[in-house]
Amino acid sequence: SIAVLGHPYNIYDAFASMNMLERLQNMGAHIVTAEALSEQTVKDSAARYLSKKLFWTLGRRIVGAAFAYMERRAVAGIVHVAAFGCGPDSMTGELIERHARRLGIPFLNITLDEHTGEAGLLTRLEAFMDTLRWREAGSAYV
Repeated sequence: SIAVLGHPYNIYDAFASMNMLERLQNMGAHIVTAEALSEQTVKDSAARYLSKKLFWTLGRRIVGAAFAYMERRAVAGIVHVAAFGCGPDSMTGELIERHARRLGIPFLNITLDEHTGEAGLLTRLEAFMDTLRWREAGSAYV
């Protein structure tokens, strides 16, 4: 399982995300998102790991979901989808990445803007999936 986390209008819009969810599924990933978790689960996880409540509602949901998935060891990796120029996305991405790094969970940040190329996105997704497979196989390359 891979958590794909970001604003719903970015991750679920096939045009904006260049079919990211479908591409990952075609590569063998089982996708989970913040919307799969209850509001209470998200709140509880965020409260356990953050010293204060995040101001942004969607940001709080994204971070809380990431922490919930990581604390349960329910995902092999996390893809954070951010919109270029979105201050809250840069902050939430950093919080998630630091926590993932501490736990040894692979993390990929994808920043979308009008210059994001399909080939570059595909290459990054393929490399991320390769990393997860190598970890699963116990490869010395990871």
